[in-house]
Amino acid sequence: MELTEYMSSWLGTKGGVSIDRFNDLGPASRSFNGIAKGDPAVAWSLSATSFWQAFIDSPSFENTLTRQGLSPKTAARGEKFLVCHGSPDRRLDLLILDPKHDADAPVVIPAEPLVGDLVQGARRFQERARVPAVYQRLLERAAVESGRAQMFGILVAAPPRTALTRSPSPAWRVDPNAVAGATAEPSTVGVVAKNSKNQIGVTAALHALGSARFAAVAGQKGVVVSEDIVSDSCFIALENCRIPSVPPACGLAGPLRGLTPRVLDPVHFDGIGSKGSVNTVVTSWSPDLPFVLPYSQLKVLTKPVTISGDSGAALIDRSDQILGFAFLRTGFGETLEFAAWIWADSVFSAHALTLL
Repeated sequence: MELTEYMSSWLGTKGGVSIDRFNDLGPASRSFNGIAKGDPAVAWSLSATSFWQAFIDSPSFENTLTRQGLSPKTAARGEKFLVCHGSPDRRLDLLILDPKHDADAPVVIPAEPLVGDLVQGARRFQERARVPAVYQRLLERAAVESGRAQMFGILVAAPPRTALTRSPSPAWRVDPNAVAGATAEPSTVGVVAKNSKNQIGVTAALHALGSARFAAVAGQKGVVVSEDIVSDSCFIALENCRIPSVPPACGLAGPLRGLTPRVLDPVHFDGIGSKGSVNTVVTSWSPDLPFVLPYSQLKVLTKPVTISGDSGAALIDRSDQILGFAFLRTGFGETLEFAAWIWADSVFSAHALTLL
């Protein structure tokens, strides 16, 4: 079942706030319109995300889980995603994929934190995530406003089986020159960029390259000059890169920074597995977005549209900004189905990249 349908089936579609009524939440939430440059869908996402950032770092979070008979370790060992679902009002609810959860049905939990705990949690999150000054007091107030105005819920479920899904457009192919016995498979170029050493090259999925130190990229020789395990990414410098050979490009607005994705935003990608442009929508994201930290693997989720060979492909939004790079998808026919993309800003930061 697709992720948004799954969340709605257990938590319902009522109790959220529509984007049109977002400004009614309060002055802090309205202030997000300025940060979001007047885009109400982004402002809504930032405000609702601020609730979860404050709640997850608050004492109420662990207490809420333990009152349901769950282990205090549930939150730490389970991967967390904020899932947008419901219509016309939108809900943003928390999914925890707990590897120790062995029941077919998820645990359904209302999120009803104390206001004082939310304020405390917001301050803890700001310190942990090194939140920029423009967000600080605003995040705390917006978390309280959002919590008062709408319903939030938590689902704790078993994680589905996943498979690593193996931008210029049309897509460029990456063929690793693997050593004998090593695992490496063809994948898709993310973006053509330049690093801080003025080397021109491409991003690619680290899991697809494996231990390979060299690769053929659209027929050009390349060498892996940097790797980042957390973001599952590498940068392949191209020898004598022929700039005129770069195909018509997308994502020229660069990586999305300082903002969460728009709710249910139409996006697209081009992968060698999918053999052409594929349209989908954003359904979920990691609670820490948009704040990038070296140790945090941030992701965006979409409908389960990637297949083998698509790893590394760039996910582009309607403003031509890069949201993420293809990482994995759930197994076909799983109870929960989605595709996961590594947050693009974390990849650019890890390799000190700028677009050409």
